[in-house]
Order: sequence, then C-alpha cells, then structure tokens
Amino acid sequence: MSKRILHRLRHLILNTALSLGVVVLFLVLAEGALQAAHWNPPRFVTLADYREMKLIYRPDSKGLWCGQLGHVMDFQNVVETNSLGLHDTEHTPDKPADVYRIVCMGDSFVEAFQVSLEDTFFKKLEHTLNEKKLFGSKRVEVIAFGRSGRGGIEEAVELQTLGMQYHPDLVLAFLVAMNDFKDDIYALKRMSARSDDSDKANYQFEPGLVNRLAWYNRLVIFKKSKLNLWAAFKIVRFMEKGKMDRMTRTTYLEDFGVFEKEGVELPFLDTARGIWQNSLKLTASGHLRMKGLAESQGADFATIFVDNQYLYNPPENLYRLVPELRDRLDFNRPIAQLKMVFGAAGVSYFDLTPAFESEFKKGVRLHFPHDRHWTAKGHALAAQEIETFLTDRFGSK
Repeated sequence: MSKRILHRLRHLILNTALSLGVVVLFLVLAEGALQAAHWNPPRFVTLADYREMKLIYRPDSKGLWCGQLGHVMDFQNVVETNSLGLHDTEHTPDKPADVYRIVCMGDSFVEAFQVSLEDTFFKKLEHTLNEKKLFGSKRVEVIAFGRSGRGGIEEAVELQTLGMQYHPDLVLAFLVAMNDFKDDIYALKRMSARSDDSDKANYQFEPGLVNRLAWYNRLVIFKKSKLNLWAAFKIVRFMEKGKMDRMTRTTYLEDFGVFEKEGVELPFLDTARGIWQNSLKLTASGHLRMKGLAESQGADFATIFVDNQYLYNPPENLYRLVPELRDRLDFNRPIAQLKMVFGAAGVSYFDLTPAFESEFKKGVRLHFPHDRHWTAKGHALAAQEIETFLTDRFGSK
C-alpha cells in the first residue's frame, strides 16, 4: 500500500473520529442541559408502567398510575385506594347526626387517578363547604364512588347496592357526554351476557399495540436518558403513524355517532343509528333511577354534566382523519336532549361546560393534553362551580 493511500486512510480515520467525538460531545452536552432543565420528553405508557394497574383496582392498595396503556404519558401519580377499592379516604356506612353527606357517582372523572387525593374536586368541595358552613352546624362529608369506564346504568346499580348504605343527604351523579352513552351500551351487553369485567387487570390488549410498545422498549436503551426516550418516541410514532391513524379513525367513527347533527344522515350510521338513540334512553334511565333511589330515602339528587370538551376543543385529528364528519356533527345535541328529559322529569342538573370553556379561552390548562382528564386546576374549577350550584340550589336546606 503506497504512502499516499496510507496518508489518506489516516486522514479519513482521524476526520471520522473527530466527527464522532463532536457528535458525542454535542449529545452529552445536550443531555446534560435537558437533565438540568428537568425536561420531560414525550413517552408511551408501557406494559412495565402498567404492571401496578392490577393492584390499584383492588381494596387497600397503592400503585403508580401513568394513564392508559399505549397512550402518551401526561403524569405519574401515586394512587391509594380505600377498603372499597375507591380513590378516596375511608368512610363508614354509619352517618353521625352532625354530618351532611354527599355521595358522588361517576366514572374516571370522579375516580380522579390523574391527580393527588387532596387535589380532587370532591376533597376541595368538601373543604370549601365546611369552611363556608353551607349546611349550618353540620360537617360536610363528600364520598366519591368513581370507577372508570361506566355510565349511568352501572352507577345506578352501585348506588342501589352500595352507595345508599352510606345514607347520603345528597347524591350527585356525574355525566360525561364524551363516553357515557357508549359505556351504557356496553354495560347493557355485559349485563345481558351475565359477564363480569370488574377485574380491569384482565383486559386483553390489542396485539398491534403490544407490538408497538415492544419496538419502543427495544429502542429505549438508556432509560434515564431524555434524548433516548425522545428519539424512541419519535421513531415509533413515525413507524406506526399510518396504523395509528387508521385505528383512531375507526374509533372516531364508532364513538361520534351519537353527535350526528339533526337532519344529517351519516352513511356509516345506517345500521347503528337506533343503537345510539337507545343509548340516550339508557343513560337517561340510569340517572332517573338514581334520582328515585335518592328520594326514596329522603335525599336530594342532581346530575352534574362534566364539561363537554368537544364543544370548545375537539380532538385535533378529528377532521383530518375523518373529513366527512366536518359540519355534520352537533356536539351539544345529546346533552340538549337529556336536559329536556331531565327538565320534564324534575331532575336538577348543572353543566360545567360554560365555566370550563371560558377558562380554556383564557389559556388555562384544565385538561391533560393526551389523557384529556382534569388537571389539578380543572378539579379546582369543578369544585368551585359545584359549590356555587349547591349554594344556589340546596343552601337554604
């Protein structure tokens, strides 16, 4: 080999080593800067993160809740449950004479795994009502019966079998327009099949989701490296974008039928329109049943409409993935129909949407960006608005 070729080879090796050194130095400095800034890169909720879910849904347990499997992680919150498996402190069925007891029935918004217990709306509401002595000399106690993935039908069942044992003076049933109708359809199917899915740890995960998370885990070589976590997230997002978009589109088509605008007939609903119409009746019947249960024991009842985010902040991908839905949905229609039914049946109700929409327009972050449940600020606003409603509606009692 000639001296000229050896010289060029050494030159190439030195330049390559220098370039690699510069890249490594840049990555080290960048990693150090990100660590110093406490930047949290986007990451997926993996099976490893989910390992404690089985414990969280059991009585007297403790675990780290990071959100739904495969979703982008918005938080890491330590959750402790009481003897009923609820995210709340311990309560006894016997009610002291000097206590005014409020029972809250609802789904994951009442469950509130996303925030600490002291930041939940029901704890803040309890504190405010006691501070303002809304019910005179009586001490207010708010009990949260929140379990994810259920609607009015299952809430009515639990109120009858368990909630009323706590002798409430007031029952507040929380209704979520974004999913209660679908949840009630599934609940009816489960009841008809006499199946029990209460053990949420036994969910069968979608194979594509597990495969995507497996790729993500392979790419995360240095688990404490923020750059590595960021790069792995971006690579998997790029690799799986088409598949994820197709899955999201299918979900939108399944979930948004209940918002079909009056006078518009969406082709994909031709065989399912009756199901969505029945879902409204199911949800309404669940709340009417809870009203009857409460009043049978001398308690007051009210439905609280959880803010309808679709009205003021629809999913950013909705019309990109399903352009045929543009201008063909009415996100207020099912709520307006339920309000008519409740009004005719004498059901007191309160809608949190106007207050949340007002704060959203001011730039206040009330929901987690991907999880879409309330942040601590969202819980604080809900507590404030419900306290105002209770003062106006029940304060004289």
